[in-house]
Amino acid sequence: MTRPREGPRSTPASVDERPAAAWDITVPSGGTYAVPNSNLTLTFVPGGGPILFENGDTHSFACTAPQYTTSDLATAITQLLLALGSYVIEDVYFTHRAISASAAATMASAISTHMSSLEARRRWARAMVDAGADTSANVITSVVPLAIPRVGVVFGTADIPTLNPNPGWGTPRQTACFALSERAASADLSENLGRRASGGLRVSAIQNDEGSNQQFIESHRINTLRTYDGESGFYPTNGYLKSASGSDFLYWDWGRVIDRACRIVYVEQQKWLLRKVRTLTDGTGQIDPRDAVRIETAVRAALKSGLSDPITAEGFPGHVSALQYVVDLTNNVLSTRQLKSTLRLVPLPPIEGFVTDIGFTGSIAA
Repeated sequence: MTRPREGPRSTPASVDERPAAAWDITVPSGGTYAVPNSNLTLTFVPGGGPILFENGDTHSFACTAPQYTTSDLATAITQLLLALGSYVIEDVYFTHRAISASAAATMASAISTHMSSLEARRRWARAMVDAGADTSANVITSVVPLAIPRVGVVFGTADIPTLNPNPGWGTPRQTACFALSERAASADLSENLGRRASGGLRVSAIQNDEGSNQQFIESHRINTLRTYDGESGFYPTNGYLKSASGSDFLYWDWGRVIDRACRIVYVEQQKWLLRKVRTLTDGTGQIDPRDAVRIETAVRAALKSGLSDPITAEGFPGHVSALQYVVDLTNNVLSTRQLKSTLRLVPLPPIEGFVTDIGFTGSIAA
């Protein structure tokens, strides 16, 4: 929108023939103008006079898009739970941006509760959310204390190219959560989101570079974007979940692997629901080992197909180093009428640093 010149202005005879970017709009009396179809009202503050507005004056403003509330989210999740059907949900990406870190912490906690609701419906999933439009210091104060291992939190903003050809919309500034969500949605099941070999993000600029100005440490469990010295491109710092210190759910991919394992075991065990098994006749009521082996064989085959056999981003088979599924032979099935079992997984750890001793020597051992 061009600035109006001093004094009244007449409306052009053929407005529709002029490009939208060239329209001249007279500032209404009082200096306020309601932008049509935007829910925005601009207030122009005049100078000291005697000329109040003149050619070359600039008026800048910032606006914040309306965001959904925790109440809105609860309503949406309620409807989602009613419509789940046979849908499989493993990742959930939330696109809002809270006005502050404290508001983001409130929303992230609510999201964590809703992820537990999905878990209760046998949808084991992880969520990704923005840390709020705030400073890193406020994020450390408000968000870092959270222990919500089903949620990953992302700090910062990035300029992300789009297919929108309109001026000003080709590369809008979005939350860094958008960029990391895109990486997460396309990543292999066991692929760390910060994996260097996966290449840079689809981002043209970032506003918070953790590589040159560190704001967070590992214990904060906050995901950000960064550059690497001497290299082009923008990368995630890591792929953390907002878990407590010492939690097994340190990384996004570790959470996804355990979620996939939960789904595989659930689906395979459901095939045995209300089927009959034999028990020992020694008074213990324990399952007959022959039937335990049948169940173990079926579940292990599914785990092998879903977790052990697939080729990972690193080029070798297996999203885990090893796994073990065992039916509890000591459980009194005759009394409890429940099958008890245990699944243990050895995750794939990422290399997070290097220690190399380099020097000259007079001889090299064979």
